Amino acid sequence: MKKLIIVTTEKVGFHRFEKAPDNVKFLRNIHRHKFFIKVGIEVFHNDRELEFFTVLEKLNYYLTENKNPPMYIDSCEQLATDIYEWIQEQYKVKGKGKGKIKKRKVFVEVWEDKENGARVE
Repeated sequence: MKKLIIVTTEKVGFHRFEKAPDNVKFLRNIHRHKFFIKVGIEVFHNDRELEFFTVLEKLNYYLTENKNPPMYIDSCEQLATDIYEWIQEQYKVKGKGKGKIKKRKVFVEVWEDKENGARVE
């Protein structure tokens, strides 16, 4: 059995897809989206090992400090990857043996306007 806590947040941001195919060439221009972000992080016991509000506060701070408004990102995949790597560093767990680090199971979803998105695991 795996246990994960899940937190969600949303941020307005801007991006563009420079290599967009001709049939959607409007995406080559900078455009606005509301990005919906969902993060799941593995926990190892039932007593709130990671507290929802604390994780969410840190995630929002990370997004504010590292993706300053107007939040500009390359893609949903890239933002999800950035968040995934940050979570792995922020919430690493000491494994068995001296200096060993055990990675938590994590997923990150980033959606544009709740229509299209990406998931990184």
